[in-house]
Amino acid sequence: MKHQICVFAMLVALLPLARTEGNRNTASPKLTSTGAVSAGSPIPTGIHPAFLVSETQLRKAFDDAELRGEKQQGMNAGEIQVMNIMAQNPLGGTETLQLRILFTTPLDQVAIRGYSFGLVAKTRTPADRKAYEDLSIKRVMNNMSQAIFHVFLQQPKNSDASIPGIHFKLLDHNGSVIDPLDEPTSYLAPDKDPIGAVALEQDGQPLTFPNTINGLPAITAEMTKLTLTVMVDGQPGKLNFKLP
Repeated sequence: MKHQICVFAMLVALLPLARTEGNRNTASPKLTSTGAVSAGSPIPTGIHPAFLVSETQLRKAFDDAELRGEKQQGMNAGEIQVMNIMAQNPLGGTETLQLRILFTTPLDQVAIRGYSFGLVAKTRTPADRKAYEDLSIKRVMNNMSQAIFHVFLQQPKNSDASIPGIHFKLLDHNGSVIDPLDEPTSYLAPDKDPIGAVALEQDGQPLTFPNTINGLPAITAEMTKLTLTVMVDGQPGKLNFKLP
């Protein structure tokens, strides 16, 4: 479903830029499937155009979204898919938690930043605006080699509850598995840290994948969706995200 913009989505735009290494695992990109590109495999047709946007397109998306923010109008940015995770309480009870995953293209990412600026534009100077837009464009362009998701897990009511292991893989144009560059390793806030719990649930954590492997496109122009495999205690589930 489309994500209606709100305060936490503005924070989402900043998360790929602010690294909290203690909560995440980073790795070199690799393809881990027998479907990996080899000498006899067909060459991919090219990277998906969602990751080939120009600076002009990014600036237009920023400007359009900023105007909507100034007018306090709603805006759709990115796509969220939801699945349920079972938490285990110490006394044997269980609790169902929502796991939400947001996918944003480069245009979505810069639009979120533009919208967030629009909400406060009346209190900022033209110099503030130019600096923020330029920085937003630069950072989004620097991340266009990645497919960027954000992961939000509802926090359990019982602070002593445990959750299963959660890991992610992305499928490329051949159905081969791409390992994440960056994924969360902890989803629960420390005990007696309500502020941390709210931050984890509302701000989420980044999950990123390379869109090329060894210089060849992994997310190609003919693809109409991204398929994300979610491993919960080793059991796979699949979520599909539309590509524009």
